[in-house]
Amino acid sequence: MISIIIPIFNAESYLEECLSSILQQSYVYYEVICVNDGSSDKSPEICQKYVDIDDRFKLFNKENSGVSAARNVGLAHAQGDYICFVDADDKIHRNYLKQLLSLHQDGTIPICSYATNIKDLGVGDKKNKYEAKKYIRHIFDEDIPHPNLWAMLFDAKIIKDNNIQFVVGCIKNEDTEFFVKYMANINSVIVTNYKGYYYRVNPNSCMNTGIDVRSLTSIEAQARIANYLYDKQIVSDRDRILGASVQVYVFATAKDGNNKLYDIIHDKYDVKYFMACMLRHPRLSRKGVSLCYLLLGRPIFYKVLSFVSRV
Repeated sequence: MISIIIPIFNAESYLEECLSSILQQSYVYYEVICVNDGSSDKSPEICQKYVDIDDRFKLFNKENSGVSAARNVGLAHAQGDYICFVDADDKIHRNYLKQLLSLHQDGTIPICSYATNIKDLGVGDKKNKYEAKKYIRHIFDEDIPHPNLWAMLFDAKIIKDNNIQFVVGCIKNEDTEFFVKYMANINSVIVTNYKGYYYRVNPNSCMNTGIDVRSLTSIEAQARIANYLYDKQIVSDRDRILGASVQVYVFATAKDGNNKLYDIIHDKYDVKYFMACMLRHPRLSRKGVSLCYLLLGRPIFYKVLSFVSRV
């Protein structure tokens, strides 16, 4: 059985579409764990409607504490042999579960592609297999597209045996931390171009609402990832992995003219050191940003980027 975990917060606009797409799955041995994270709209009522008509649907209500806590509640109640995550404003192709399960092998995680245009949903039939540890290194060398939590099928036993959880309070990069820790404990990754997941681009999501101090939880997550992979002897250059996240937020805060957050990052991290670490990154664009910072220095780098972004 597959446990589908859906964290829900004020998702009434698209939740019906999401749950309906699950109800139409060609693979029927699943349970749906809806975790209402303190919604103030009609999301709980929409979920309850499905609970009333199909006993595979379950609803758990909790006070608002973020997506990581909601997913952990889902994991705690999951009864399935396999786990997948679906966001409440997205939906899945009718063969999504069937396709992912057909690709699953012991010690392997299947990853599908996704569509942002509904017309592309269900397209694709190619697949490739990678050694898991090499695949992780490819992610951080940025020579493959960054995979997504909601396009994977996890083995519940591996999650439990390795005590893999979402870090509560982390609002960005929490999904990467989860699946990278999972991949560090398996043998291989199977990637298919099958677009089984429809990702709705939501301008109000935390990924698209700009940068604030909470965004820096992404750097903290990257630090935990780097240490975890280093301890597992999967990577040797953990400072470059952390440096990639530091560089992203230094660049973004300078570009946005967010001097307060720019200063917070510099107060918390040795930015000059991590920029120097990024000179070891295989991508020229990454090296270029670091080189500009190191040549210009902290104040001028900020002034140049904030000025250019306004022109």
